[in-house]
This record gives sequence, C-alpha cells and structure tokens, in this order.
Amino acid sequence: MIAFLKKEFKEIFKTYRLWVIPLIFLAIGLSSPASAKFLPDLLEGQLKAEGVVLKLPEPSNFEAFVQYFKNLTQLGLIATILLSAGLISDEKAKGILAQVVTKPVSRPAIVLAKWLAQGSWLILSFIVGAVSCYLYTLALFDQASASRFLYANVFYLPYLLLIFSLSLAISAAMRSQIATTLIAFVGFFLISITATLGQNFARYSPAYLVNLSHKALSKSVSFSEAAWPITTTTSLIAIFLIVGIWVFNRQEI
Repeated sequence: MIAFLKKEFKEIFKTYRLWVIPLIFLAIGLSSPASAKFLPDLLEGQLKAEGVVLKLPEPSNFEAFVQYFKNLTQLGLIATILLSAGLISDEKAKGILAQVVTKPVSRPAIVLAKWLAQGSWLILSFIVGAVSCYLYTLALFDQASASRFLYANVFYLPYLLLIFSLSLAISAAMRSQIATTLIAFVGFFLISITATLGQNFARYSPAYLVNLSHKALSKSVSFSEAAWPITTTTSLIAIFLIVGIWVFNRQEI
C-alpha cells in the first residue's frame, strides 16, 4: 500500500496533473472576484455605447464569493470528473494495471492509493483556489469576511470529494475513459437534482451542501442543518470506494 501510494504521488509530479489541477482552481479563484468587480462596468459601457443608460448596483465581496461557488459547481466539478475519469480505466486499457497486479500489491490498495494521492492533490488545489479567491477579493473590495468564506468552503469540500469518489469508482469498474466520463456526468446530474426534490428530502442530500455554502456567505449555518448532508456525503464516499474496490477486485485485467 505505502509503496503504491508513493508511486501515485510520483506519477502526479511527473505528469500534467502537477500543474493542470491547481491551475484550474487558481483560475476559478482569480476570475470570480474579477468578473464580479469589472463585469458591471463592462456591461454599462457596452449598453451606453448602444444608447441605453442603465445603472447597475455597486458590486461587493459577497457577489465575488457567490460567483466563486457558482464557478466551482460548474467548471470545478466538470474538471474534477474529466481529470479523474481515467485514473483506473485508462491504465486498464493500456495494460499498465495488468503488470501491477502481478506484483505483491492488493487490488484494494491500488484503488485506495489512487483515492488518497489524487484526492490529496485535489484538496490542495481546492485550497489554492479558495485562498487566491479570498486574497484577490480582499484586494479588489478592501474587505471580505474570512470566517464566512471559510465555513462556505468547509461545507463545499465534502461535495467535491464525493464527485471525485464517484468518478474514481466508475473508473474502477470500466475500461473506457469515455464511458467512465459519461456515466460520471450522469451520476453527478442525479446527485445534483436531489437538492430540488422537496425540502424534507433535500436537507439530507449531498447537493444541499452547495446551498449551505451559499447560505454561509451571508448568515450563520447551524450544525444541525449541516450534520445530515455531511453525514450522507461521507457515507456515500465510503460506499463508492467500497463498491469500486469490490468491482475492481472481481475483474479480469
């Protein structure tokens, strides 16, 4: 397990994942406050050139943070799926894992090592994006609530790891990266709509963590309100890992 975990970290530092994943989250972190600050002025200028006078509300750090989480839910999660879909399926298709399993490495250790190594790099990249967003927002708007933004990110991170775990589990079951990506997007869509299926059901949904992230930016969120979606999310992460290991363990490679 330890040896394969080291191998996974070496793979990160030898491939495009070393810089692509952090750069994606860095771009999200920097572009969100920039668009919140400058887009209203650009729109006003464009409308004025067309003879339309419209005064838009003065942007604030709140809009910058809201835009950040909107971009995370769109670009961040899409990038997470695309970059994790081939972690196992691509290596099976290329015959790499066929050579690995002949060595004294258990199949569960392969899946767990990939989850730990790639998941750690994803978390670090997420932190890079969050810190860059906060600092740039502070520079543009002179003030920004660190505590509210921190709570919002704490609520969002388990949801990001859930989508990553879903994609990795599907990758463990499939041999095609394209098929893995398509199924992962379907799974992501199904999870995301659970927050819209009525209030009684939604408050248990992992996707409700996205709503709590937005809510935490403007008001306090009680532990009781966050407890159930966090519990559901962490349980699903464990289930996806177990199912991925079980399916991968029964495959002929």
